[in-house]
Amino acid sequence: MIDFPSKKVTESKKDFESFCADYEISKREAEIILEICSGKTNKTIAEELFITLQTVKDHSHHIYTKTQVKNRIQLANLVREKTGMK
Repeated sequence: MIDFPSKKVTESKKDFESFCADYEISKREAEIILEICSGKTNKTIAEELFITLQTVKDHSHHIYTKTQVKNRIQLANLVREKTGMK
C-alpha cells in the first residue's frame, strides 16, 4: 500500500480508512481504489496485485455499486472529495 509519511498525508490515510469503513470497502477493494485513483489500467492493476483481469473488473464493479458511482472518474472524484487525497 501507499506510505503516508507527513502529517497531512497521515490525515488523508485516516480519511481514506473512514471512507472505506463508511462504504464497507474490503481491504482488497481499497487497494484497487488506490490504484484506480492513481490512474492505472485494470490490466496494470491485475499485474501488480497478482490477480486476474476479471477479478479486478469484479472488484471494480462491487466498488462502483457500494459507492453508487458509474465509472472510475466518478470514483476518483468521490475519493478525493471525501478524503482530500490528490
